[in-house]
Amino acid sequence: MFPCYTCDLAAKPQPQSLVTGVIDATGQAVGKLVGTFRYGSSPYDVPFVYADVSLQINGIKFVVSIDKSQFYGNSELWFTAPDCTGQAYFEGHIINNAPRLFPAIGVPPVGGVVYIANPNGSPTAVSVASQTRFNSDLGKQLSTHCIPNVTTLTDAIEAINLGDLTTLYTPPFSFQIAP
Repeated sequence: MFPCYTCDLAAKPQPQSLVTGVIDATGQAVGKLVGTFRYGSSPYDVPFVYADVSLQINGIKFVVSIDKSQFYGNSELWFTAPDCTGQAYFEGHIINNAPRLFPAIGVPPVGGVVYIANPNGSPTAVSVASQTRFNSDLGKQLSTHCIPNVTTLTDAIEAINLGDLTTLYTPPFSFQIAP
């Protein structure tokens, strides 16, 4: 159980409450709660609260962040099309140099498709046209925007689509609170 800073993801802070899980609009539990994260600590900030949950698709375990309406990955994704569609890639130096308990995942700005790096992929040079934003200070992909960015990745690793989480879980999401 974790302290709840905004139990319905939009209420005033209530640090005395304990979060025990995340549920979707149908009342279904969304994975197993790993932790919560509050961004915006000053009285002037609008707090954003995220829950981190562990999930498993096709035998692959990963952790994804959730706010009230969508899923977030923990790494940038690059795409061959200018609108964050087409083939997705990770930067190899980021994937290969970061020790991780769970794999790096990427979630495009719209929907809930989860990507992981191809475990059999080799770094290669690839021309890309867009990327998802990644805020390294927070360790989470917080933007819901696709950024056109035509460049060549010299160490791209192909991303594999694990599936669309929005076919399994229905927004909006809310915290489940201990009685």
